[in-house]
Amino acid sequence: MPTSEARIVELLEKLLAATQPRPALMDAAAVAHELDVGVRTVQRLRQMGKLPAPISIGGQIRWRRADLERFLHEQ
Repeated sequence: MPTSEARIVELLEKLLAATQPRPALMDAAAVAHELDVGVRTVQRLRQMGKLPAPISIGGQIRWRRADLERFLHEQ
């Protein structure tokens, strides 16, 4: 069981994360963080067509947060 100080820090981090604006576009690292997997797994899922189609902006691959959230709710 975490100490009370550790629990307070955890709660403050969650509160801070909840109040931060979330970007509309996400790179593979952000998608990996949301899915709690590695970046390579995100790349593999993309290649297998198991993620929403990303968009390419100047050669950079990005996913729309709304598309990912909709996809996750449908699973």
